Amino acid sequence: MPDPTPLETVDLLIVGAGFHGLSLARTYTTTHPTASLLILDAAPSIGGVWARSRLYPGLKTNSQAGHFEFADYPMLGNPRYPEVRPDEHIAGDSVRRYLEDYAEEKGLVGRVRCGRKVVEAEDLGKEGWVVCVEEVDGEEGDEEGRGKMGEKKTQRIHARILVLATGLTSTPKPASSLLKCADADTSAFTGPIYHVRDFGKHCPSSAPPTTTDEKKKKQKTILILSANKSAADCAHHHAHTLGNRVMWLIRPSGHGPCFLAPARVTPLKLLSEALITTRAVTFLNPCIWAASSSPSAPLSSSSPSSPSWWPSFNHFERLCRHLLHRTPAGRALVRAFHAQLVQRKGVEEPLRLDAHPQTALLKPWHDAFW
Repeated sequence: MPDPTPLETVDLLIVGAGFHGLSLARTYTTTHPTASLLILDAAPSIGGVWARSRLYPGLKTNSQAGHFEFADYPMLGNPRYPEVRPDEHIAGDSVRRYLEDYAEEKGLVGRVRCGRKVVEAEDLGKEGWVVCVEEVDGEEGDEEGRGKMGEKKTQRIHARILVLATGLTSTPKPASSLLKCADADTSAFTGPIYHVRDFGKHCPSSAPPTTTDEKKKKQKTILILSANKSAADCAHHHAHTLGNRVMWLIRPSGHGPCFLAPARVTPLKLLSEALITTRAVTFLNPCIWAASSSPSAPLSSSSPSSPSWWPSFNHFERLCRHLLHRTPAGRALVRAFHAQLVQRKGVEEPLRLDAHPQTALLKPWHDAFW
């Protein structure tokens, strides 16, 4: 490794320029306006998983408009995003622009350094951290981002506080390594093998207009490994948009396919992501942070601004949780709620997964309770 450059010192160093990294930076600069802050990201642009290099055709949010934005900078109703409409999922490029605009609006752009990969962090105790950073061209893990030996520029940064906001999807597991683990012989295979993170780089957004015979000649066979949301997006785009033949492999030792659920559930067409935040639904989900489920436990002290009925409601909430999660009849009711209403009525029947033997394989392998 080349000799590091002179030490740079900051109060707060954030690794990751996605939703959480930008949110933390905004909060910290508000409460500590004179503090020095730096955000590093290995990607060439701001956005995390929503950065320009991570987008792919057809990418949309799981959440609907109004449920995927910062409180201090709304997306829904903002004239900068006229394409974002109520009751619709948000296109990936809209989220990318939103995060870039947010960083600009909150004065964070000058504090972000893209193309910086953290390779080492040394804990100095009360003195903070010393972080070793490399400059990369392209995404972390990309062949083009690795550079040549001896050409990488290395820098050391001393941070009083170090925060990792890299998320769960920052480091891909290459498909080639999975095939090696499975002892698959790929010597005769000449097609591309890539991680879904690079899906947007390899896949066209639409198929060129052709005749039926030409489509059959140009039809490709696509093998997809894994069963998460991006795999479902990949399979849908290749089969539905490009007209390719898709083979979707899901290992039996895993957790099965991701939950494919409609945005609105029940005959009343209630928005599922709004429904799960209601107190009535939270009663049906055990939670270690909820109020004690013992009705005889002492009630929490109420603040002077609490309404007079609050102690009675607090007791009622504990009684409900006790009956639902501490009695056989209550636990049976909770299991039936998740198995019948959530999983069967909310997922399997609306999506008609039993309409074909192959789509039936996409039914959740585990109870919705877990």
